[in-house]
Amino acid sequence: MGSRQNTLYPYQHTAFFDKKSLEFLAKKTGFTLHSLEFYGLDVMDYLCMKQYDDQYDYFDKLREAVPLLQAVIDKQGIGNHLRVIFKKTKNV
Repeated sequence: MGSRQNTLYPYQHTAFFDKKSLEFLAKKTGFTLHSLEFYGLDVMDYLCMKQYDDQYDYFDKLREAVPLLQAVIDKQGIGNHLRVIFKKTKNV
């Protein structure tokens, strides 16, 4: 998707926001990483872009595969949306 990406660039943002970097940030600021979950929209974002470019309804043809494909991406920890919960441990 390159410059047409509507969020941070894929494969660049994951280098900044992975479990290790979030744990580091938490430790430096008096928190612990309580939970980290990936709930991306990678497949839908891409299909919407392709549908616009090609004027073809990809989603209609791939509707059943989208949740499975996205689950695989999320399970690998590379989805484009994260849910992060920190827990305060001390005053810094």
